[in-house]
Amino acid sequence: MSELRNDLTNIANAIRSKNGLSASYHVSEMASAILAMSTNPTPSIAWTQMVDGTISGNIEDDYISHIRQYAFAGCEITNASFSNAETIDEYAFYSCSKLQGISFPKATTISQHTFDNC
Repeated sequence: MSELRNDLTNIANAIRSKNGLSASYHVSEMASAILAMSTNPTPSIAWTQMVDGTISGNIEDDYISHIRQYAFAGCEITNASFSNAETIDEYAFYSCSKLQGISFPKATTISQHTFDNC
């Protein structure tokens, strides 16, 4: 059982590495995530808006469902929309001093300190 869990974790990590997203993947979502990578030639937000090691500008994302701790910390995002994000962890947008607007229409959990030092 632990070998299967390790294999699934490795697959999920490979998906995240390839698409540049921080999403959590349930086993039933992995195949569609892999297919989306092979049929969608558009690079992920982590690559399209990366300037000098930081993400800047506006972000619109329809894939991320879980934004983890410090995912966008220190980035120069001005506006962001994460239409499928349900969980946003602590400090996910820590020190995003240029942030003016953000949308999580499906969020059920926005942790304490998510926007500290903004």
